[in-house]
Amino acid sequence: MSEPVPAAPARPSRLRRNLPLGLGLALAGLFAWALLGRISERASWLVVEVPAEVAKGRTLELRLTFPDPAPAGTVKVDLHWKDQRGEIRGFLSAVPPQATKPEIAAHRFLLPLPALPSLAEVYAVAYLSPDGRWEKRTRAAVTEEIAVVPPPTSFAAAAPGFRRVDTFDLNFEPVPKRRDSAAVRWLIAMAWLTAGAIAWRRLRSPLGAALAVAALLAAAGELIAADTALADILRRYATAQSWYEGRRELQRLFTAAAFAFTGVLLGLIWRRSLPPARAVFFTALVAFAGAEAVSLISLHGADRWLNRPLAGIPAIQLAKLAAAAVAVLAVRRLRRG
Repeated sequence: MSEPVPAAPARPSRLRRNLPLGLGLALAGLFAWALLGRISERASWLVVEVPAEVAKGRTLELRLTFPDPAPAGTVKVDLHWKDQRGEIRGFLSAVPPQATKPEIAAHRFLLPLPALPSLAEVYAVAYLSPDGRWEKRTRAAVTEEIAVVPPPTSFAAAAPGFRRVDTFDLNFEPVPKRRDSAAVRWLIAMAWLTAGAIAWRRLRSPLGAALAVAALLAAAGELIAADTALADILRRYATAQSWYEGRRELQRLFTAAAFAFTGVLLGLIWRRSLPPARAVFFTALVAFAGAEAVSLISLHGADRWLNRPLAGIPAIQLAKLAAAAVAVLAVRRLRRG
């Protein structure tokens, strides 16, 4: 009498198979969201409001409110500016300081806004001081960049209402314009072209072709500075559509998603039983793509770290160069099969 054949174990449903991936993506996204909020260092000791529309040649009315009683002394506000290329141009205008008292929470500053041809953005620096001098400041904060529209062509009234602008403790200066090294950009592009050529020569398969195309796209994107160019285009479009001032939370969401997807993809790469060389190559490619995505989204809180120069080269460029170099080292060990 033959023994019954045991039934094959039931395969887990697609939902159960993908549940760890979904949970990992959600947790990575939440972690990135919290981290981005942490590095933004928003100032909680004051609230700054500006008109819904800020135009050249008009007086900028800036409203400053202290949620908690301010110490006796003075509060002063200076206005600084950036040109159309994103370059910080420094001081623009100021008004005399105002006295602060615990019973006075709201202050109003009328700051001249010259009609400079290259004026594109302004940001305010507010600080508390016992005597109004910067050297004696006890607290200081800087607002986010505020887009400035061209001067009105008639005596039409400005857009009504005020809006709150994000304000940061002054240890976070306005984001400087990123100054990429042309030599490093070419090194990164050449490294990816080399990696693509080696991948195609060693594998001679659909996988090799896919890796070569991916490396070629990475090289082309680096040569034309696709991340910064697209970020500038999107910034101008957002300004033209009046979306620029409300962009921060959306940028934070997309940046968190980019970090989350990058982390999950890296986890999946190393969970699969891939040959070590392929795993390292895919890791370098995914890390490079993640860096490009974060740079493209251009959240100011992230840019402050990515644009920070190390030995005269932005940190983001050094990270991309490292990824490209790792890809070249890994692709040399690729084997067919």
